[in-house]
Amino acid sequence: MTARRRAARRSAAVVLCLIAAVGLSACTPSDLVAGSEVRIAVSAPLTSLNAASSHGRLSSTNAEVAALTGGVFGFRDARGELVLDESFGSAEVFALDPLTVRYEIAPGVRWSDGTALDAVDLLLAWAGGSGALADPGSDDPDARYFDGAATGGIEFATQTPHLGSEQVIFVHFDRYVPEWQTALAPGVAAHALAVVALDLDAEASAADAKAAVRDAIRTRDPVALAALSEVWNHGLDLDPDGDAPAPDPTLWIASGPYVVDVLDDDGGVALRANPEYDGDRRPAYETIRLRVVADPREAIDLVRSGEIDVAAPPLGPEVAEALTDLDGVRLEYGSQTRIEHLELQFDDARHTSFDDPLVREAFLLTVPRAALVDELWGELAPGVEPLDSFVVGESTAAYTDVVTRNGSARFGEPDLVEAARLLAEAGETNPRVCILYDAENPQRELAYTLIADSAASAGFRVSDCSRPDWESALGVAGEYDAALFAWDTRALGPDTIGAVFRSDSAVANLNRYANAEVDRLIERLETPLTSEERAAALAAIDAALWADAYGVPLFSYPTVALVADAVGSVSPSPFAPGIASNAWEWRPAP
Repeated sequence: MTARRRAARRSAAVVLCLIAAVGLSACTPSDLVAGSEVRIAVSAPLTSLNAASSHGRLSSTNAEVAALTGGVFGFRDARGELVLDESFGSAEVFALDPLTVRYEIAPGVRWSDGTALDAVDLLLAWAGGSGALADPGSDDPDARYFDGAATGGIEFATQTPHLGSEQVIFVHFDRYVPEWQTALAPGVAAHALAVVALDLDAEASAADAKAAVRDAIRTRDPVALAALSEVWNHGLDLDPDGDAPAPDPTLWIASGPYVVDVLDDDGGVALRANPEYDGDRRPAYETIRLRVVADPREAIDLVRSGEIDVAAPPLGPEVAEALTDLDGVRLEYGSQTRIEHLELQFDDARHTSFDDPLVREAFLLTVPRAALVDELWGELAPGVEPLDSFVVGESTAAYTDVVTRNGSARFGEPDLVEAARLLAEAGETNPRVCILYDAENPQRELAYTLIADSAASAGFRVSDCSRPDWESALGVAGEYDAALFAWDTRALGPDTIGAVFRSDSAVANLNRYANAEVDRLIERLETPLTSEERAAALAAIDAALWADAYGVPLFSYPTVALVADAVGSVSPSPFAPGIASNAWEWRPAP
């Protein structure tokens, strides 16, 4: 949609609103149903209205609220495909050496208080998330004014962006960032932050307040930055269990489909449709209520009684047993980006078992992946199957193409005869293997037992290296030979593949894996590629991992959502921070 067409649509909406003058539902050009409400159970309380701060990113509910109340240049759909929101603005590559991206806010985009959203708001988002503004007043040389997550790609934009027109900002990245279209997202309004944090004149306009933020960042004013960052870091925090006051209402404003309306004492929140929102993510429900329900079985009971419309309790035996007698409720199954896998040590292992690639391959040929998945999830979540890729999830568009050429079919079922033959070829009779896993996790204990029993049939002597503090042992030399644990690929961010598989990675390469061709392919992923070129590179990385007997992916963790029949269009996405984060898509059932 062109800027002219968007502006014309908004003008027409304003005219209709003035003619009707009958309230919110008439003034918001959408499918908004007057008086409609959807009630959602969340497991964690809302702890901050700034999901990008150090404290704010600790709660999934914060991220869900941010997704509903914030404007974005783009987001990932349930298949991992990028959906651009041109009604909010546009992002385009201005230069490649270095990568420079031109972000432009679309005409008419406003905060919920009616103030135009502009380049200064984007400049503040850069300051908050990039970690580029050092605090010279701190004794810590790594201290930064703003304590944002510094992930998603914006951490590679270390120089101050250039402001173009009122709606345009140019962000310079130190290296190519594949997620450049979604690297910048304003969550805190610059003018509101200035009003609360700085000693502005009572008559100061929004333009003056924005100018104060702009000047503080561009000149690196230590006094102003200290005040602004203190509020950005902590001034939007909530204290559900204490007596701390709620954030200043001036900061509650939003640029997305919804705006915060009521903050409950226990961390719940009510959102109402944003009357200033005229983007493409127009909602149908006038009110969304997030209620904190920590106990999964209680959440199910509340859905059963009709007090809650949507809940997504963590799937496990107790939850599965409670999914009965749910009249008027449907179950929507999905998956997470959290992947269970078994990885083998390539160096500094407890024993020398896996120094020989033939022994690694033999061991992996004994892993009963299908039987393990069926034993763990067969009765709990229909449709869960072994994951056949290290680098793409089964819900993504590239999955089928990647797994057809990555060599995973060889490890589909155990081949104990071939495993024994490979051990004989390697001159190993009873190689020892000690597996690390969480000693307090019954599912992993069961998985260990199944793997150990199968491997023993081929001649391996498998022992238990489990411990309650298993995470502290990951990557420690001499502690284990193989590890059974999960990656959360979304938590690792857009550089997940490099963080895990690059030979020089100190982030998550815990098994000392090194392959020069994989390193080269990872570097290729960090350059401009077509979707076909990216899929080919991913398939090549995957094939190398299987060929090197890196380990085996086991499954993506399944999810279940309980949805009242009165609520339509609920489709869980593994790329969303929570079940409520795309509630703007939901519609009351006819």
